[in-house]
Amino acid sequence: MHELGITEDLLAHVLEHAAEAGIKKVTSVRLGLGDMAGIEPDAVSLCFEAASRGTPAQGAELVFRRIETELRCRFCGNVFTPSQFDEPCPQCQRLNLEVLNGQDFYLESIEGE
Repeated sequence: MHELGITEDLLAHVLEHAAEAGIKKVTSVRLGLGDMAGIEPDAVSLCFEAASRGTPAQGAELVFRRIETELRCRFCGNVFTPSQFDEPCPQCQRLNLEVLNGQDFYLESIEGE
């Protein structure tokens, strides 16, 4: 489960930013998560719950914002959002595609008291 290491890094960033902002209790953590990131939100939530015990982030709600996949065909330049990962370019039907968006996982914001 690679989500554990990712979540531990996330928690470290959350706690660092909370301390810098003078937040004593983190209530909400907003995250951007791309469709192609290979990260399961439920696994991150479970790991965050365990890793944050005894910290100012304990009990914080994780809110995931979905980032759609966006691809560009390297042959015709068409930019599109596929309905499935192995979908060819709808314009020229080729599969030589560049990922423009959708592989991201990042911290967007922290809310707290």
